[in-house]
Amino acid sequence: MSRATLSLVALAGLTIGCGSGIKDIVVQPAPSTLQAVADSTTTLVASAATQTDAAMAKVRVATISRDLEDARTLVLTARDAAATANTQVDAAIRQGEWLRTVLVQDSLAAGRVDYERYWRLGRQKLTAARQLSSRAVAVADSALSCTEQTCAASRARQMASQIEAAAGVTREAESVVRVAMVHVH
Repeated sequence: MSRATLSLVALAGLTIGCGSGIKDIVVQPAPSTLQAVADSTTTLVASAATQTDAAMAKVRVATISRDLEDARTLVLTARDAAATANTQVDAAIRQGEWLRTVLVQDSLAAGRVDYERYWRLGRQKLTAARQLSSRAVAVADSALSCTEQTCAASRARQMASQIEAAAGVTREAESVVRVAMVHVH
């Protein structure tokens, strides 16, 4: 017998010998397409919020860094996190709009009115977050072109201002979008 077979036989013997305790597996129904898209949208916004928080932390350290190369590395990392958040917000907006379109077509959909109300607020906040993140990426690009530490620190402070605002709005959007997605059935 091979090792794998022996291990399997030993495991089977242990489960039989100790009353196994293994219960019947209950198969859960798969979520509907709408629910899967709603869950994905919520996850995208939560991830975008985490990315903007990470960018904010990195750029804050860059503002006090005394070494130009360290500051550049931190700004680059923050820039990448802000760009990732921007991409995730774009995807969340597309998915949320798709859900809105589908729910509007189904005039009998339960929760349609509540979804639209909360989605409209969430979309406004996501749009603001996207604009602020885009500005932060642009400022980061200019900071990366700096050849002096004072220039890099000044641009890092500008980026910090943009990314802090983006992080705040993204967290607000996360809460509102989460409520909107509860109304998708």
